[in-house]
Amino acid sequence: MFIKSIIVIILISITGYIFKQDTFLLGLSYISGILFYLGLIALIVFWILKKFKNKEIAVERRKKVNFIVGISLVAQIFFSFSGIAVKTDFNKVNYSTNFEGKVVPEISEKKIKLNIEANVPDGAIFETTLMGKRGKEIAVTTQNIAIKDGKGELIVDISDWNYGYLTAISNFKFNSNKFEQPENIKVLYGKVGERMEGTFAIKNTSNGYNGVLKYEKIAYPNFEFLKENNEENFRNIIKEILLEKTIKNLIVDVKILELDRIEIIVSKKWYYLSKTQKQQLAEQLAPVFRELAAQNYQIKNEIIAPLFFMNSAGEEVASPNMFGGYNIKE
Repeated sequence: MFIKSIIVIILISITGYIFKQDTFLLGLSYISGILFYLGLIALIVFWILKKFKNKEIAVERRKKVNFIVGISLVAQIFFSFSGIAVKTDFNKVNYSTNFEGKVVPEISEKKIKLNIEANVPDGAIFETTLMGKRGKEIAVTTQNIAIKDGKGELIVDISDWNYGYLTAISNFKFNSNKFEQPENIKVLYGKVGERMEGTFAIKNTSNGYNGVLKYEKIAYPNFEFLKENNEENFRNIIKEILLEKTIKNLIVDVKILELDRIEIIVSKKWYYLSKTQKQQLAEQLAPVFRELAAQNYQIKNEIIAPLFFMNSAGEEVASPNMFGGYNIKE
């Protein structure tokens, strides 16, 4: 009977720890838990002394220990049920302070849905913003999204927004002057997010951290549409650039191929340049043409788009090195 009672008491105590959430209750729960286990150890020692050493313990001492165990047990039961009364979903899953997440956009019928996914407890508030252009003006929509089961969403009507790139930012914010994170969120991450960790944790103005998720280039209505409708403009700009004095008759064409590969076609004039001149020219022109192609939706990412210098026979005359610069081929 003694052993069964101990098992029941321990299970109730563990339940108390599982369902705690408030910071104050959390501290009291720890204290009562420590007192409970100390008292329990004392009772076990008394039982062992009596059972195996045939030694009686003073009645007053046993009463004090029993009182401590009883009070701490009542406290643990209280914490168990008070914790259940205030939602503590975040304790049902072992959530980490290492914040991770992403924003996944979906565009259909002139509307965009931003799907927010994050490893946070229910109730976490994400200040979510979508930015683009409407005519010549900046278009911005912001809404606070509460996370449920690790997910949230923002739906925006963009039927009167300009075609082009949209930007989405979802901010798991702890320094807002408009809202506060729920108590269960502050218990886990800290009042100002000071316990948050991870790649997406960005220092905020309150000496804590916000969890910032971004999707910086959402093609609206889609990338293929933007590329096709801006190709003519891109070609016209290229024609103007090729007439500039510094590269006239040196660069004859610019091609955009699959996988965002850019090829700059050079004339025979290339071969009259010194190796140093070729190196300088390649390093100066490459970022210019990459950025130009990206601005006109001809490539998706100017940072990783490979750019090669080719002759008219389709042979490489300069190729990018892995760690920067160009390898000039004689």
